[in-house]
Amino acid sequence: MYLDNVYKDQFSEPMVSSAGSNGGNLPVLDYDELYYHVTYYDKDVFSNVSINVYGDMFYTIKKDVKPTGRTFFNIVLEVKK
Repeated sequence: MYLDNVYKDQFSEPMVSSAGSNGGNLPVLDYDELYYHVTYYDKDVFSNVSINVYGDMFYTIKKDVKPTGRTFFNIVLEVKK
């Protein structure tokens, strides 16, 4: 999964913005201006989770598992200083 592309797609065109906002015109940074962190994932479903410096995330889905309401990734982007 290319986190940088997902980030750019979602931040470039938000589905909904609050009243009074600038219309969803959010700043979008390049991949090399960000650090990527996974703060949560379902360890019962996923293994071998990693992210490279380009924002590409890799993982393995375990065999014979059932997804639940907790089967997701929580990803946080940190702006480099």
